[in-house]
Amino acid sequence: MSSRTSTAILLLAGSLACGGEPEVATRPPDASPASVAGTYEFEGVTAVIGHEDQSRKISGTVVMTQEGSSWAASFELETLYPGPDGPVPAQVVGTGGGAISGSELEGSAETQIVASRVPGIDSHFTLIPATFGVRIVSTSVGTVNDDGSITLQIENRAAEGESYIPTKTTVRGVRRPD
Repeated sequence: MSSRTSTAILLLAGSLACGGEPEVATRPPDASPASVAGTYEFEGVTAVIGHEDQSRKISGTVVMTQEGSSWAASFELETLYPGPDGPVPAQVVGTGGGAISGSELEGSAETQIVASRVPGIDSHFTLIPATFGVRIVSTSVGTVNDDGSITLQIENRAAEGESYIPTKTTVRGVRRPD
């Protein structure tokens, strides 16, 4: 489950700039890996591959660690997930990891959709039962931008034995101040 990620890993997972890819300056790859450790707020959009008009916003938090040229991340993102009775609030939670080469990231992630069983109510709301939905595997590629933000392109598909229409997520994450 290796893939390329510009981290958002998160994934996550990631991709939430609603309406296209962000325009940001990127630094050229170099011999030393960019520093990515930290907590990021990601925003972007997830779209059904081949049906980009079927898209939804996604946003949330990704925590990244780094050891040399390897990174790992855990994330929790929020979106509206399509359901039989219309979109329902859902979280996309998971972990991922990969490699950093200069300012370029690549990696993979495993995620799961967690949705509320009560239409219109967030699954985090106290005492509201949640449904643990489809498991998703993702591969990603990304870039650490000159301003320290991360831009990711994430390809998502169903984990073995699951059913999920393949999507592509485009996100940009900004590191929180320490």
